[in-house]
Amino acid sequence: MGCDVICEKPLVPSADLLDELVALEEETGRKVFNILQLRHHQAILDLKKKVATEQRDEKYDVELTYITSRGKWYMESWKGDPRKSFGVATNIGVHFLICCILYLAICRRMFCTMLMSTKLPVI
Repeated sequence: MGCDVICEKPLVPSADLLDELVALEEETGRKVFNILQLRHHQAILDLKKKVATEQRDEKYDVELTYITSRGKWYMESWKGDPRKSFGVATNIGVHFLICCILYLAICRRMFCTMLMSTKLPVI
C-alpha cells in the first residue's frame, strides 16, 4: 500500500518475525511503529522524574504484582486469544517491561507476577 503502519502490541511473538519486519522496512522504505501508550501515564512519568532526581549508583530490583479483572469481552476479543495476543504476559506485561527497562532505565532484575481473572468484579 506504500504507507507506514501503526500496530498494537505485541508486534510479533519472536525475534525471527521481528527480523522479517525489519527486512520489510528496509525493502519498502516504510516503517512499522508500535503503540506503547502506558509510557505516557502520569504515574509512570512521575516515577521517571523521581528516579532521575535520586542520587543512586546502582539499578533497582523491581518486583511487580499485577492483578486485573477483565470482563468476558476480553477473552472473546483478540486479546484473549493467545495466538493473536501471545498471552497476557506479552499483551499487558510488555508495558511494564518497556517502562522499567527502556524508558526508566532503572532495572537490574525484574520479577513479575500477573494474574488475570474474568471472575473478579470489574471496577
